[in-house]
Amino acid sequence: LPCKSGQKHDFDLADLKLPMAKEEITKKFELKERSDFAEATSIRVKDKNALYFGGKSLSGSMVDEDSFFGTNSVTFQVSKKTGKIESYELSLETKDESLKLEKALIEKFGEADYHYDDKKDFSFRIWESNQNTYFLEINHTPVFNGKKTISADLNVVNNKNEVLYKYYIAGGFGYYSDYLYEKNKPEHQNQKYTY
Repeated sequence: LPCKSGQKHDFDLADLKLPMAKEEITKKFELKERSDFAEATSIRVKDKNALYFGGKSLSGSMVDEDSFFGTNSVTFQVSKKTGKIESYELSLETKDESLKLEKALIEKFGEADYHYDDKKDFSFRIWESNQNTYFLEINHTPVFNGKKTISADLNVVNNKNEVLYKYYIAGGFGYYSDYLYEKNKPEHQNQKYTY
């Protein structure tokens, strides 16, 4: 059931620990289910009460809010093997909410464990905390209906789920993957390693 607008807000993505029971989401929010991965089912939620991170509301839309396209949402990945939520993706299409998310992550975790910024179009950050990894991509290039915006994608994954972890560490996070590969070599164990 969706949360009613008059209720006290008691859900915050920043407080979730993965893996978690699927029912913690399915009992609280209206959702749309689909299958994106061979090993996981996706549960997509655009309910504004599910779009809080660090106490900040990240609800917003670039278009009609009845559409998923252009509307801020969160998608949870449920393992077909365990039945538990192993990761989630917070997709923000609106500039103000994207920048609020970036600030909330820095407030919660401090400086990122990994930060790459091309100083023009994209920036990528990674934080690791409590066996969960937070992958943040900020994109300065989107245009919706002729209006320039900034979008953000935050993927949070249970580090023990190798399939999803490896999926999210690709793309702009590839340099971090290279660093981890080198860091985990036997000759670099038990010492501080920089790359």
